[in-house]
Amino acid sequence: MEDKVVAVNFQEVPWLQKDYHELLMRFKGQKPPHALMLYGKEGVGKVCLADALVSGILCRELKDGLPCGVCQSCRWIASGFHPDLYEIKGEAEIKVDEIRNIQQFARLTPETGKKVVVIKHADRMNLNAANSLLKVLEEPPTDLFFILESSSIEKLPITVRSRCQDYFVHAPSVEEALFFLQDLTVKKGQQINAEVLRLLLAISFDAPFKALSYLEDNYLEKRGNLLQTIHDLLSREISPAKGVAALLESEDLSFSYLFFLLTSSFEEARRSLFPNLEAIFMILLNMPEKMRLLQYEKLVEINRLRSSQTRTDWALEAWFVDFLG
Repeated sequence: MEDKVVAVNFQEVPWLQKDYHELLMRFKGQKPPHALMLYGKEGVGKVCLADALVSGILCRELKDGLPCGVCQSCRWIASGFHPDLYEIKGEAEIKVDEIRNIQQFARLTPETGKKVVVIKHADRMNLNAANSLLKVLEEPPTDLFFILESSSIEKLPITVRSRCQDYFVHAPSVEEALFFLQDLTVKKGQQINAEVLRLLLAISFDAPFKALSYLEDNYLEKRGNLLQTIHDLLSREISPAKGVAALLESEDLSFSYLFFLLTSSFEEARRSLFPNLEAIFMILLNMPEKMRLLQYEKLVEINRLRSSQTRTDWALEAWFVDFLG
């Protein structure tokens, strides 16, 4: 799953502040990195950090290391267009034409004295695109900086990775992530129980931006029906065909729940945090551990193939049939 883009004030993301100031100092130093690779777990805020770095690099009047918000460059950023910024959002497969446009962009005279290329979800470059990027990275113009972002850095060719300075973006602690979600929801006028948010973080594997994207996609309305459907499937109260059809109405969220429930079935301490899920955990615990491990591996493979297949229903239905015998 890839997160939806979630708009957040960067200064409200405390665990990224140290990363931002450290990296901005590199770009403002005498030997700035010509290519930076931000990598780490999906949903920890790498895209948010990349956007903040762009604003800081291009701002002409930084104040305490933060963009001033009033110079021409900051106004361009706020408008959604900056002549010295070329951004590839990576919402789908990144093809060679998008990368070739960088070569034309590189020849332009910068308005701010420097230009920045941002490639989000860089691991979505196909081979031709990656080879085209490599040509630019091998002989980069002195006024051109690259910022790449990836949650699956291992999918990138080693030739591209070797031309970048790697920077691992750490996830926040559970309590820090929980406070972040509570603070944002309160500011939006929502009163959400802390235990609800704690479970949301857990199924997001403690990645707050993934959790936030679920919230903005009506998680509160979906969660009850999804959990009931999973319970009814595992207890054989409904058929796999009927249950899977309901789950796939919220496919990403359903996979997150299934992964969380399976992994938690091996961890008593984790299960104890969510007594409301005891009925589902009891069903799973009555199944042999070896079977649960095998089914987890199969679910990982189905999830991996989701991006290349147009239909998941047959695979997930077969998974439940196999699981339930």
